[in-house]
Amino acid sequence: MSTTSVTTKPQLDAPTANLFLLLANAFKSPSEFTEDEPRLLRETLAASDLDLNAIGLELARQWQLVPTADRTAALRDYARLFLGPFEIKAAPYASFYLDPEQRLMGTVSQEVARHYAAAGLAPAEGPCDAPDHIVSECEFLYFLAHQFLTTKDATWLQRYHDFRQGHFDPWVADFADTILAVEALHPFYQALAKFCLRIVKP
Repeated sequence: MSTTSVTTKPQLDAPTANLFLLLANAFKSPSEFTEDEPRLLRETLAASDLDLNAIGLELARQWQLVPTADRTAALRDYARLFLGPFEIKAAPYASFYLDPEQRLMGTVSQEVARHYAAAGLAPAEGPCDAPDHIVSECEFLYFLAHQFLTTKDATWLQRYHDFRQGHFDPWVADFADTILAVEALHPFYQALAKFCLRIVKP
């Protein structure tokens, strides 16, 4: 008897969409964190059917500590992981994981920019980061999900699945593993990386 493999598409509902917006905020500088994000994460987890509660609640707990008790330490590891100046421990760009030459603004960045353009998004005016930065890609997935949930137009759903399965999930899994390999890592970034892994590799 022959068998056929079935690819399960990631779930898409309002809590899932909101998780991507929260992920975008989590990868911004800790100087921008407020006490609202952990509360919103807990509310989103409570409304979600995804099996994320244990790891998500740990992320919310660590997130809550950053603006109230541990912002300086979080800022230090944010710089160490994503900025340098001498060595970037976990580059937050898809190009470093999908392009063998790790060339920023090369073919991977250009392909991501084409996804944005196809969805009607124009590049921001003035200086801006590469389009394949983790924050931009999370915000893009939120945008696609929001468009689908608002309009019910299947085109937006297809764009969401194409971007997630064909681009986002593979590199973010490697990115999260790279973060977790960094020694003496701040607990917030440990929890964030584990949460990302659970989303892209359920």
